[in-house]
Formats: sequence, structure tokens, C-alpha cells
Amino acid sequence: MKRNSSMLIAFLWFGISTTVFSSDIVVQQEALIDTIVKQKQSASSIKKKAVNGKLVKFNTNGIRVMVRLKRGVEPSFIYSQVLKKNKVTSVDIRLVKSFPLVDKSVGVNGKKQKKHLMVLESSKIPLKQLMSALKKLDGVDLVEESEIISIESQNFPNDPMMDSLWGMHNDGSLGTADADIDAPEAWVKHQGINTVVVGVTDTGIDYGHADLANNMWVNESELNGQAGVDDDNNGYVDDIYGIDTYNGDTDPMDDHMHGTHVAGTIGAEGNNAEGVVGVNWNVQMIACKFLSAGGSGFTDGAVECNNYFNALKTAGVNIVATNNSWGGGGYSQILKDSIEEANNLDIVFAAAAGNESSNNDNTDTYPANYNVPNIISVASTDGNDQLSWFSNYGASKVHIAAPGSDILSTTPSSYGGCQPNGNNIYFTEGFENGDSSWSKLTINPNYPFEDLTDEHWEINSNSAATGSNSLDDSLNSEYNDNRLQTAMMKQTVDLSGAVGQSTCVSFKVKGKVETNFDSLRIIVSADNGLSWDYLDGYIDGEYTDWTQVGFSIPSAYYSENFKVALVRYNDCCISYEGYQVDDLQIGSGDFESIPNYGTISGTSMATPHVAGAIAYFASTNDTETAVERKNRILNNVDILPQLDGIVSTGGRLNINNVLTTADYQNKLDQIVGEWTFNYNWTLGTSKWTFNDDFTFTSSGGYYGTWSYNENSINIFYSTGTNYYTTNIDIEAG
Repeated sequence: MKRNSSMLIAFLWFGISTTVFSSDIVVQQEALIDTIVKQKQSASSIKKKAVNGKLVKFNTNGIRVMVRLKRGVEPSFIYSQVLKKNKVTSVDIRLVKSFPLVDKSVGVNGKKQKKHLMVLESSKIPLKQLMSALKKLDGVDLVEESEIISIESQNFPNDPMMDSLWGMHNDGSLGTADADIDAPEAWVKHQGINTVVVGVTDTGIDYGHADLANNMWVNESELNGQAGVDDDNNGYVDDIYGIDTYNGDTDPMDDHMHGTHVAGTIGAEGNNAEGVVGVNWNVQMIACKFLSAGGSGFTDGAVECNNYFNALKTAGVNIVATNNSWGGGGYSQILKDSIEEANNLDIVFAAAAGNESSNNDNTDTYPANYNVPNIISVASTDGNDQLSWFSNYGASKVHIAAPGSDILSTTPSSYGGCQPNGNNIYFTEGFENGDSSWSKLTINPNYPFEDLTDEHWEINSNSAATGSNSLDDSLNSEYNDNRLQTAMMKQTVDLSGAVGQSTCVSFKVKGKVETNFDSLRIIVSADNGLSWDYLDGYIDGEYTDWTQVGFSIPSAYYSENFKVALVRYNDCCISYEGYQVDDLQIGSGDFESIPNYGTISGTSMATPHVAGAIAYFASTNDTETAVERKNRILNNVDILPQLDGIVSTGGRLNINNVLTTADYQNKLDQIVGEWTFNYNWTLGTSKWTFNDDFTFTSSGGYYGTWSYNENSINIFYSTGTNYYTTNIDIEAG
């Protein structure tokens, strides 16, 4: 009977003979094997998460505080005072991060006058003692605990994935007919516009999802700038799709599912023959990831997300709303202040009311219950227009209901193999010059103190995909049981120029190992071998002929000191001839993305219907304040008797109602039709036809979409090759 030998013991590394390796290689091999063996062990006391192969430590111990400084006070000065006054080192109190807070009254410039926020962690000093000491320091404005907050709790049904978006259009098969937001009726007139932007504060977004990619905001300055440089000078390097405040980087890829699901309801691309559709067929979404793979984060992460969006709005990005499907923790003045700054910048803050079946008028749920004008607190309804069983409510403090039970939307994609496309090649290895550029090590993981040199990877001169040589894990014999066989690059590869690209490690493989028990994996380092992490995926089983396989490299490893190692693992009892590897390449590539969809329930799912609606109407009028946009939604709900005394409006969201109000229709009637425009650009004078679905054509061959404000029409137009946005003053009709 096959024995399961996957449990391996911990070990101490005593080093490999320097006659085989240089001292640097010893350190690198030590780190590599330590990573491999520990990865095979049972769960350790340090919690970890896998993010595209990246292992990140959770903060599981100690306390975390936010420190807001007075204007002009530098974080470095206060931090030095903290250490000095408490007679401790930076090990005892750690500065997690600091950043300037956006303040509309200060303006874009004037950094010295801004307030800064510091985040400190300590596992040595009690919370009350640290907060008391901080409050006594000159230059400190406010100190608060950074509490753990999380995704609102959810009901994950066991039913198969639904094939209908009942919240958009309910035909009665999934509840009561017309218990929906009347989206198709509204879409006849308008489908959204991609000059309007929504910030999504959550677990991140799968920005490569086939139904979301075209509606993701892209920071062109960073995408087209210099890798590793803060090209737009906003304090974040290479923030192409947003930022990740939880892990302290600028890759907001969703490693949970919640944020991607939310994004799909706001703006899954419409009319693209793919999956689902959002409230907006066309929109831009920015991801700010502040929640972990487990769905939890800290108050300071939410503050930083708000501050990031506020800064982008100040810099000219047309953010009209943020979606906040999360909650927890007590009252935070610092968090509230960041929401008030969003209000000053006319950003609506759509917030989930919570899933505790409780009355928010009696028990505060934050951030939904902050008394700030731009907040919309959202309850959830089911397919029969009843309050969802889990939803919080409140006749005063919860404003509106929206579909939130059994909502179908996007979830993170599954990614297949990554295949080179030849656009950029950073490294190739055909083993035609032997294996001298590779450091090799083979151990028994149950007794890892000896390098089994006669079981190293070797050059096979009798079999190759191209040329004469390949690398073989068990030349002339079957491989042995209970082995870890590694081959590590000696040189480094510069991947710092790969930012914004999909990059792969690919090679051709032939041979056979035991399926499900023996495998070949790729392990990578971004720091010249000082630490190593596995890439997602592995290969096992039989390849009767040379077959190309590939593994995607996460952007976190795009450094000047990148390295790769091959790792063959064998357990006990059954052996085969092993694998040969040839034509290894590191370069740009294309990888198969399989878009996924799923059904989730919660006020988290109701909220993006409302955030999406704010964006939907903002594209028809770009001069409204946040409060005016909020009121336009709240004043045009479907009034339902069962929601009387449950939410302040007594109704459920309906986006078509707004489009049929007299004020809106009068404005529409004034613009729809044929216009003659006189302007001074090279386009000259021409006739333009504006349609009631917010599209237009012109006699000069221009076409696109339009919105309006009090005195002009705002157009997004194309010549077929180039795209432009402009405002045109109305002169005659």
C-alpha cells in the first residue's frame, strides 16, 4: 500500500562543503531548502497566505495604532521621540507606514502644511501605555487604535451558480416579477461611460478578469513610465491598477473573491458576450486592497484607501463614488475625517449596512453609521422584495435597500499555463554548454544534512528538445524515493523592466513521475537567493514527448536580482524515470485566463448596486455634488410597504426611475436631436446628432458618448483610431 510521506520534520542547516559551493551559494541553498522543507510541514505558528506564489506574514500579535500629526510635523521626528521617550528600539515599536493626508483646504501643493498619519505596531508595550505616551508628544494631533475590520459576514449558498441576474431584471422565475432595479429599461437610454471612475475598497480586484479588464482604471503615467519609479509622484511606485495597503505594495490583485464580486456588480463589461453585466456597461474601477486573503484588515488600511482616492480626485481623476462592502471596529475619528474629506471632494461613500439582522438606529455599525453627508447606508433585499433575513436595517440611519440575496457576479479567474510570446526575453538556457551555470543539491528531506551528489540533476547528451543536451533529474536510472532535487541558477536576471507585462518561466519537459505524489515545481527569488517562494502550479504525471509548460511570475518578483530554481519532489514507494528539462526561458508571455462567476449574499452585494448607480447617473451630469448625487438616488426609489420603517426612504433602488423624472426628461429633451457646433479647432463646423441613449454621431465622422452639465455637453469621441474627451458649449439648436 502506498504510504503518505508528505509530513516532513524540521531541521537545522549545517551547510554544504565549500569545495562544492561558494559561501554565497551556501546561503542561497540554505534559504531555498529551508523554504521547501518548511512548505511541506504542517501549519506553523506563523499564519501565511499565498498571493500568486508570494508568502506574506499576517500580523497576529501585538497592538496597532494610528497617530495623526499636526500640520507640518514630520513622522520621522515623532517616531524618534517615541523610541526615545519609551526607551525602546525600532524592534519594540515598529513604524509600519506613514503618509500625508489629503486636505482640500491645503490644495495640491503645500506638502509641508499637510497632516501626516503614522501607523505603529508593538508586541511589547500595552495599548493604553503606548497611546498615553503618544498623546503627550508635542506635534501629535490624535491617537487611535487601528482595529481589525473585515468583510461583512455572508451567506454562501450551496445551490448551483444561477444563470440570471435577478437584481437587474426579475422575470419572476427567481422570485417576484419586477423585484429589481429596472436595469434593462434604463439601459435602453444609457449604459454608462468610461470617463466616470469608482473606487473599490475591498480585498482587491482580479484586474485581468475577462469581464472586468476593459473597465479597469489604468494609471497611464505608471504603465508607460519607468519601472520602479513613482512616475506620477503620488507616493506610490507603479500603482497601475491601484494599491494594496494590507501588504504594502501596489498590486491590488484579489486573493479572496469578495472585491472581484463587488466590482462585477458595479461594472462588469456589457454587451461583450461574456459572463455577466454590471450596472454600468462602461465605467472605470480602481482597486484599493486593504483586506487580506482571509477577509480582514485594519482601520489604517481603510484610511489609506480613502486618502489614496482623495488624492487621485485632487489630481484630476474623475472619482464619483467608492464602494465599501465591509465593516467592524468602533468609532474612529481618523476614518470619519477621511470620509469627510471625500465629501469635500464630492465622492459618494456607499457603505454596507451590515449582516447581523440588527437595527442600526440602536446599535452603530461603522463605517455605515458615520454622520457624514456623502454616506449612503445600504440594506439588502431578496428576490421577492423582502428585507433579506441577514440584513441590518434602520428607519433613520439606513437609507436605501438594493438586491443582495443570491447575487451572481464575477469571481477571480483561474489561470492556466503561461506561454512565452517572444516579445521580451530576459534569459534562455538550452544546456548546450553543460550545467556549470547551475548549483545543484539533492537531499533526503527526512535527513537533510547530506548532499547526495550522485543524485544531482545531470546533463543528458542523448535526448534533447533542441540541440544536443537537456537537464535530467535521474540520468540512466529511476529516481529514488524521498528526495528533494534542486537545480538553482547561479546568475541573476534583471526583471525590473517587466512591470506592466505578464512574465513567465517556461521550459520543455519529457518523462514520467508518479501522478499526485511526485512533482516538479518552480521556486523563485527576488533578492539573489536570500529568500525563496513557490510559484503557483506544478507538473506531474507523464509527458511522452517534449511538451512546453510555463508558470506565471508575479510582479512582486520583477527585480534586478531575480533567480529561478527547479525543485523535484519524490515521496516514497513508487518511482519512474523522472523528467528531462530543456529550452528554459524567462520572458514575457501569455497565460490562459478562465473567468469565474459565483453567487454570494450580503449587504456587501447590495452596496455595489448603489455605488454603480451613482456612477451611472454621474455620467449624465458632471456638475452635481456628492449630496446631490446621493439625493437623486434616494428620491427615486421604488416605494415598498414592507420597507416602511426599515430604511429611511422606504424603498429599493430603481435606476430607471431617475431617467423618467420630469426634470431629467426635460434636460434630455433639450439636448437630444441635431445640433450645429461652431468651434475653433481643426474639426470645423459640423452637424452632430445626439441620441437619447447618450450616443452621438457627426457629419464629420466622429462618434462616441455624451453627458451634460448646465451650460455644455461633455463628449467622449473617437475618429476610429484615437479617443478624446472635451466639453462643447451649446450655441444653437
